[in-house]
Amino acid sequence: MKYLQSALLGFTAVIIFFSYQSESKAQCPTGWTNVKVPLTINGCQYELDLCVYCSPLGNINQTQILSITKLPSIPNCIQTWTFQQVVNYVNSQIGTSSFYNSYLCPNMTIPPCNDPNRITRKYYDWTCWRVKKIMYFGQEHIVYAPCENSAYCYKEVDICIFNGIVRETVVSGPTLMNGPINCTLEGSDIPVPSNYDEWSDCYIYHTDCNP
Repeated sequence: MKYLQSALLGFTAVIIFFSYQSESKAQCPTGWTNVKVPLTINGCQYELDLCVYCSPLGNINQTQILSITKLPSIPNCIQTWTFQQVVNYVNSQIGTSSFYNSYLCPNMTIPPCNDPNRITRKYYDWTCWRVKKIMYFGQEHIVYAPCENSAYCYKEVDICIFNGIVRETVVSGPTLMNGPINCTLEGSDIPVPSNYDEWSDCYIYHTDCNP
């Protein structure tokens, strides 16, 4: 029985991957790559849907989050972190060298900090998010995504490696772009609508631009 449950979840994940992939590719800017990343967050399984740009010259990395999806599990994993904490953790992982080398720009080597060359990383932190639940083959998934026309906090940092850890030096920003922030609802978490495929209202995610 456990084998059948695991197989069903694996099959569902494959369906989700291809279903999301066709939609996400259209959302990534020209020249960017759509990347799917599995990530365990506070014991629960998620999938990150990212748009990634790696400069042909090897000196610029840009990453945008399209969505963060909580995947089903047996038994169901109850996330005890707030949405703010979940996104904070995602951003912290995106900033690590292992994440960078595995998922973002595996062909771009982060230079050591004693090297005058640097890679410039550009951050886009959306300030307004919404959530909906969807059903795939009888399995419930929770999808968090930026609201349409959301303002975002833009920041550029130079990155290098020191003792195996990525060091960031801010060279521009943080600056609020596409503002003003058009969501006003506060809360420790985003309430999930009871109906499937129904987006919630937009809620604030606190960034360096709106702490």
